[in-house]
Amino acid sequence: FDCDTTVKTDETTFVETLLMVAGDPGQLGIAGGIITDSVTGGTVADVELTVRKGWNKASGTTIQTGRTDASGNYRLSLPQGNYTIEMKKAGYTTGYLNIIAQGSETLNQNAPLTPSSSAVISGDLRAILTWGESPSDLDSHLLGPIAGSVDRFHIYFGRKSIYQNSILSAFLDLDDTTSYGPETTTIYSINNSGLYSFYVHD
Repeated sequence: FDCDTTVKTDETTFVETLLMVAGDPGQLGIAGGIITDSVTGGTVADVELTVRKGWNKASGTTIQTGRTDASGNYRLSLPQGNYTIEMKKAGYTTGYLNIIAQGSETLNQNAPLTPSSSAVISGDLRAILTWGESPSDLDSHLLGPIAGSVDRFHIYFGRKSIYQNSILSAFLDLDDTTSYGPETTTIYSINNSGLYSFYVHD
């Protein structure tokens, strides 16, 4: 198993759970999923896919290439193991997805792509929540500072936006309720001296 992780001075680095794949490394499996737009939730067709062995591989030897179909789906036949998919399309920032292939079909390995600043209003910070089939709905909550006050704002499905001095400060761009996500929250004008907290509620 090979996984790249960057550890920086004075920073805490969280590494996702490493999923070992048991069985014959030469056995083929089907890995698949859907690529979606992180802001609209729509599927993204014709995304260029580059597959590398191991996780978090932003560079290195290409094992396989492919593209999403008209409905944003991808299906890759790969030897059993762990891989990184690099996702590229004009109008979107490059994304990466860690996947597994095993001796059967492993579907619903989905990922969001974030539109580039040329395609959507860019923000200072964007949090994208994705999850599995169950539970069907997770809720993201953003708490942050209100200018000139000790109170804090709260963005969630019941209050999707906050304006400060008539300027959009934060917005729940996309609220997903049918499994997988993405659910996207953007801070459009960050207060660098304030504290922001992002929570996920089941």
